[in-house]
Amino acid sequence: MMKTTFLNLAAPKVPGSMAQTVISCLKKQSNCDEVPKTEFTKLIKEDSFSSHFFTFFQLDHLSISDFLVAWTHKSICHEYKNLFPFSYERLEFLGDSILNFYVTQKLYKRYPEKKEGELSKLRSELVSGVELSVLSELIGLDHFVILGVGELKNKSYSNKSILADIFESTLAVILLKDGPEMCWRFLDQCLNIYYEKNNEHYFDEKRLVGRDSKGRLQEYTMKKYNCLPKYCSKELPNGHHEVSLYINDDLYDVEVANSKKLAEKQAAQITLQKFLGNTGDQNAH
Repeated sequence: MMKTTFLNLAAPKVPGSMAQTVISCLKKQSNCDEVPKTEFTKLIKEDSFSSHFFTFFQLDHLSISDFLVAWTHKSICHEYKNLFPFSYERLEFLGDSILNFYVTQKLYKRYPEKKEGELSKLRSELVSGVELSVLSELIGLDHFVILGVGELKNKSYSNKSILADIFESTLAVILLKDGPEMCWRFLDQCLNIYYEKNNEHYFDEKRLVGRDSKGRLQEYTMKKYNCLPKYCSKELPNGHHEVSLYINDDLYDVEVANSKKLAEKQAAQITLQKFLGNTGDQNAH
């Protein structure tokens, strides 16, 4: 696989940078409703990491205004609805289908011996919020996500659900504006970057420790500690759910997601990855 230079860019990403820039711009205005939309596309265009991002992925011929919608979280739509009437949610819906097709095709070709049920489990893991958030953060989408004031204070640019969402909405823009071939190329580039960073293939079955994460973590902790993991959840003011995962009363991980079920799954997957990474124990497979 060819080496990329994306991870060695001269202008590093700064998580939350674009959200902070946009909010700062709005706070300087006496009447926010009079701020032209081009002002925000200009902010993205002038951003140094943005320039590298669009050039590297060969997207610089596309309109930045299209990506502006793909990176707009609903929180800023609520706070500045006249300036940001649309969030990424519709694009995310389309991007989810695109990603599922891409992953399905790759798995079908890579594992000709596997049955439909096995392929479905692998696909479910590969398109999970945890996996997509890793890709999203790796290519710098946490730099671009535009949040409202409250979500910015909460550092929601690191929220795994949001990162997964904007990865899918970004795919949708590329498909709509540049066609499926360019979309597949973008995904291939993302996986090349993943390989460069981790020295393992995204579709490598051995690394997918998160299949049925909660059940496998339960088996692991029973065998190693003779106890079950405990999940403590609470609903946040924004409607998301925060789940804390404890083993033997020790806190191992805290995750936030759109649902309690998803947050628990993410916490189990991250904790299982920590165990395997720290111990090299393969018996949890």
